[in-house]
Amino acid sequence: QSKFADYIMIMAYNEHYYGTDAGPTASLPYVQQGVTDSLNLMSADQLILGIPFYTRLWSQTTGDASTLTSETISMSKALELVSENNADMIWDDELGQHYAQYEKDGKTYMIWVEDTQSIDAKLKIYSNSGIAGAAYWKYGLESEGTWDVIAEYFR
Repeated sequence: QSKFADYIMIMAYNEHYYGTDAGPTASLPYVQQGVTDSLNLMSADQLILGIPFYTRLWSQTTGDASTLTSETISMSKALELVSENNADMIWDDELGQHYAQYEKDGKTYMIWVEDTQSIDAKLKIYSNSGIAGAAYWKYGLESEGTWDVIAEYFR
C-alpha cells in the first residue's frame, strides 16, 4: 500500500478489547511494535501513528474470571471513576500507563488509564521514530490537558 498512498496510518490501539483477556488499550510495547513493524514496510515520512483517547473499564464478578466484560470509556470518565471509587493509580513504566483497580457491588473493576502521562509516553515514540505525524481517536474523549501535551510535540 505504501507504493500507492501518500500516508498510512496505523491504529496503535485495541491491544485488548471485549472478548480478550483484560489489559491496556495501547501499552508502550504494543505501540512501539506497531511502529517498528510498519517502518520495516514503509518509510518514516509516510507513517502516521494513531493514538487512543479512550480506554476500557473491565469488570468481573470478584473471584470469577469467566464473567469478564468490558466497556469503552473516555479518558475523562476513567479518571472520574478512579476518583469516585478512591482507587489508587499506579504507574507502570513498562506499559507506560497508570493502572487502577477497585471493588464495588461484588465486582472487581480494572482500568489501564489513558491520561496525559500515557499520551506523552506514546508521543515520545512518535518523536523518537521520526515518523510523519500522529492522529487520535476520538475527538471529544480526551481529558483536560491532553491537547497541551500534544502541542508540545508539534510546535
